[in-house]
Amino acid sequence: MKIMRLLPVILLMIFLVSCGEPDNEVSEVVLGLGPEGESVIPKGVTADGVDLSGMTREEAVNAINAYIESLGSEVIVLKDGDNTYTVTAGELSPTWVNEYILDDMLSLKNGDNVVDRYKAYRDLINNGASYELYIALDAGKVWDYMASLGIDDLNYEDAVVMVQMRFYTEYKLGNNEFELPHYVYEETADDTESSDG
Repeated sequence: MKIMRLLPVILLMIFLVSCGEPDNEVSEVVLGLGPEGESVIPKGVTADGVDLSGMTREEAVNAINAYIESLGSEVIVLKDGDNTYTVTAGELSPTWVNEYILDDMLSLKNGDNVVDRYKAYRDLINNGASYELYIALDAGKVWDYMASLGIDDLNYEDAVVMVQMRFYTEYKLGNNEFELPHYVYEETADDTESSDG
């Protein structure tokens, strides 16, 4: 019975001996800490292609913000019939809205004991973990830009939501063009009678 309680310790010792000199990787697996004692994101973790392996929360935030900054030069094309309008994503202030994924990333290697953490670590090494970023444009800036176009029957609410929320999803799909929505006016019986009379 005592041997069963000692099994995790024995396995840890075997693991440490097989690794040779303790290094940052061992600290990361066994303790969940980086070289400075801070929690770090395990190897093999990405967010929309941005490798966040071994980064602290602050470093990951900086890396993702740098990625978002790189989107600033992306041109968004708005089409309204024969008219085409362009604006860069940077003019509409792209913002990362699902920063909570960092909590998931930092807890990937957590486990009840050393063996569970090691298993989680090996799974990450073999399979990796990929997260999707949610990036939206500033609604106020999108609204102001749409208003500056001076389109009479433009459905501003739908246009703002479409561009604000779909920009990044469409960007990842290779699309940067949006057809602007207009209000659709349906003729009612009252409209017909008033025009006849």
